[in-house]
Amino acid sequence: MPSLRLFLPLLLLLLPAACSVGGSPPPTPVILRSTPVPVYDFVPGVHRYVAEGYEMVIPTRTPVPTATRRPLRSVSSVTPTPAWEFPVLEVPETVWGGNVTCTREYRAMLLDYDGRIPFGAQVARELALELRDSRPECVELGWNPELSPGRVCVGDRVGAVQISRQLSPRSGSLSSGGALPTARDEDGNVLVHFARLPETGHAGCWYYDSARESWAWIVSGRDSGVDRRAFPGCDALLMDLVGSLPGDDFGAADVARAMDRVRLGAGACSSPLWDWFPSAGSHEDCGVPGDTGVSEDGSLVVTWHPDHLPADYAVCWTRPADSETWEIFYEVEDEE
Repeated sequence: MPSLRLFLPLLLLLLPAACSVGGSPPPTPVILRSTPVPVYDFVPGVHRYVAEGYEMVIPTRTPVPTATRRPLRSVSSVTPTPAWEFPVLEVPETVWGGNVTCTREYRAMLLDYDGRIPFGAQVARELALELRDSRPECVELGWNPELSPGRVCVGDRVGAVQISRQLSPRSGSLSSGGALPTARDEDGNVLVHFARLPETGHAGCWYYDSARESWAWIVSGRDSGVDRRAFPGCDALLMDLVGSLPGDDFGAADVARAMDRVRLGAGACSSPLWDWFPSAGSHEDCGVPGDTGVSEDGSLVVTWHPDHLPADYAVCWTRPADSETWEIFYEVEDEE
């Protein structure tokens, strides 16, 4: 009996190996592939709609299984076809809108620099001198920057914008980053320290965020902000399109659909950086009272969502009933 108790466990260990000899091969693993995501008429992230108030709403659709992927259809297939046709226009790709100022030109020079000397305070200084020599009117306007060889901004932010890790390295995993002197990283982000900013006369910093194509700035001890990329051509197309909308009952949803048409019809406007968004409400600083739509005096009003304002931070666009010119209004700052 003792020998039998020792033999039984050994027999149980040998049974699987014995069964596999001369038997059927193990089954081939089956890779379960996910069902292709069906494509619907509505394309989230491209087609946008708004509801009353300040809430942005994307309508949901009941999923419908499809055997094969269907081609995308234009926004006109899910909304009533308007009486107008949107021309397919190519908007020139521009970095900065409006007139080219000395500061904008200098910033473009900083971004375009591709010389032998590594980018730093000395290069930024030489570029500033080059601009002053070629544009004497800049000097007459008081454009006179002085670069700092050291650090003016010592933290890891310029205003509210986070500096890239390469330009604000951390000394340890638990420590916050500290800004490097004037430099550019591998992703094209640029940090510039000024002993005297070009137009204010005070010390400060600039930081170019390559992902957002925008310049953050700070005037030491005074103010900060972000100069975002402008899309003047896209804005002009939208103004023409909204101005041609028929009827008196259009609102924010129609403006959002018009923006979709511009995004789909003009290549440069499909950039995710052209991300303004209309609001169905009104703004107290808008020159014409009333929500987005046609006001009582016949003016067209487009109010912008407070969290998705245009690049120039306009709160609304208006166009009088007897005019073809749009007026732009901004938030009025309270006097201290």
